[in-house]
Amino acid sequence: MREIAIGIIVKIDATIVDYNEGTKTVKLKIKGLQEDNHTPTEKYIRMRYVDCEEKMEIQYRDDISNPLESLKLKKALESEILKYNYRKEHKPQDINMLDFTVIYALKHCLEEVLKESEA
Repeated sequence: MREIAIGIIVKIDATIVDYNEGTKTVKLKIKGLQEDNHTPTEKYIRMRYVDCEEKMEIQYRDDISNPLESLKLKKALESEILKYNYRKEHKPQDINMLDFTVIYALKHCLEEVLKESEA
């Protein structure tokens, strides 16, 4: 194990939860613990899109090379479509633009993965 010291730069997993096209920023959610070291917490930060764009591209290339990636994307897309169809039938008021955005993004990523695997 590496030595722990103040000033060492570490990687932290974060999830993009929002973006602002106008200001070219993303909002990131970071999960961790509160000061008591027991209570889970979530913190949100904003950063410029260009600062994380290269890291996202590297992660994307790593994910694409995973042979299970197309299966994971297909199952995620099927799940989102099932969720949308359920809402359409039972809770139409709960359908929002994010549902369509997620479905489109998964479809696009699946098409890209399949295109790359054919090449």
